[in-house]
Amino acid sequence: MRLADGHPLLARVLDEPPLTVALADVPAFWRRCNITFVFRRPPLLEDGDWLPAAIRGALGRQLKRLAETREWWEVQGAPERRGGPSALDALYRNHAVFAETRHVPKPFVIGCKVRAERVRVRLSLFGHAIRWREDVMRAMHGVMQPRQAGGEGGIALRMRGRARAPWPLVDAWWQEEAAFPLPPPKPSFLLVSRTPVVAGVEGKYRGDMADLWFSLVMRVAGLARWQGLKAPVDEAHWRALCRRVKAEHLHPPRPSSYVRRSRRHPLRDHHMRGVRLNLLIRDCPRELWPVFALGVTCHMGGDAALGHGRYIIGDP
Repeated sequence: MRLADGHPLLARVLDEPPLTVALADVPAFWRRCNITFVFRRPPLLEDGDWLPAAIRGALGRQLKRLAETREWWEVQGAPERRGGPSALDALYRNHAVFAETRHVPKPFVIGCKVRAERVRVRLSLFGHAIRWREDVMRAMHGVMQPRQAGGEGGIALRMRGRARAPWPLVDAWWQEEAAFPLPPPKPSFLLVSRTPVVAGVEGKYRGDMADLWFSLVMRVAGLARWQGLKAPVDEAHWRALCRRVKAEHLHPPRPSSYVRRSRRHPLRDHHMRGVRLNLLIRDCPRELWPVFALGVTCHMGGDAALGHGRYIIGDP
């Protein structure tokens, strides 16, 4: 497990949330900000599961630039906060440990939809991370600026390519939600993953659904820390609930893989693996329903901050 390297002020906030609630009550406190960018699609852009991770990497480099130059403080007009955590600290560092061995999850997810002429990118910030909304928007603008002007020069056009091009911005907006409107419980529903789910050791899917559901329980409990909440999890109790869920594959699981590169390690390929799932869920306990419903907003499985594990729920 990686050591926590987050900002000490954030560590204190996440270590001791002021309010303790049951997991079923978390939706009432679930604050989320969706930031949407619409770009004109470059002619040679290759679509694929690799794209959200590439956007995240470029965004992180711009947030690092903001943190290093301290432009953030000037923009916010808050010199008294000098030395406090930056957006880079909040969104990209490893945070405090809860439940013995689990880091508090990074408080955002990213999604990307590519169409014939447009690319839509959406980032969701959770709880305390919403305070860095303007920094994220500014950094995304920097991603598409020429390198001569301190930007990234756009995103790579292909998974294994080096050529890149800026994406002309068409529109950008944000929408904040103060709570999650929990739908009525469904004992049976369809669960369809829109991006690969990373499950099992090194993303090698072995079909253990109960473990996947329990990891979602822990993800929601961890993200609750960003909402100022401590949601205790009795592992034996929740694992027993997860084992009661029946999951039928409506289509065979479809493996997905891509190669991710970074400027920090330009000669090293990171092989990302996941699986797309199309499931009929039956006998879902009422106690688990809020977890499945919240998971639609925060994804499930590993590497969710890279865009993995996005899913939708529908009627059977």
